[in-house]
Amino acid sequence: MPYLTSERKKELKTPSVFPDKEGDWNFLYSKAYLDFWNHSGHQRYHNIHKIAKSVLFPELITEVKLVEDRLIAEGISPVDRTIARECAWLEFYNRIGTFYERIARTKNGDLKEYKVAIKRLEKLVQEFYVGVAQ
Repeated sequence: MPYLTSERKKELKTPSVFPDKEGDWNFLYSKAYLDFWNHSGHQRYHNIHKIAKSVLFPELITEVKLVEDRLIAEGISPVDRTIARECAWLEFYNRIGTFYERIARTKNGDLKEYKVAIKRLEKLVQEFYVGVAQ
């Protein structure tokens, strides 16, 4: 979870401060993803995809690699680093990726298959509420 106190965020920007909690790691990766996105100059799906790839291959994005190197030096385990990258990615995609895709869907049109799937879910919800009311 990247939503740390202002004081903790400021502390973590100092390389000498030890990031010792899962939220610290998530914050650092989230900040790296957002720095890459905000400074790439190309808010395109290509960069969303590249951030997703950096979950598995952090060396693909300089900002992510720097966080990875810092956490390795601090002795944070590979599993904890991977989970922190994944959780930071999920929040990035939830906040930025889905917003970008909504814009693209509005501009370019939806997939017919999604419309069918949504109608099926709506039918299930309706059947559920009918069953509950009885």
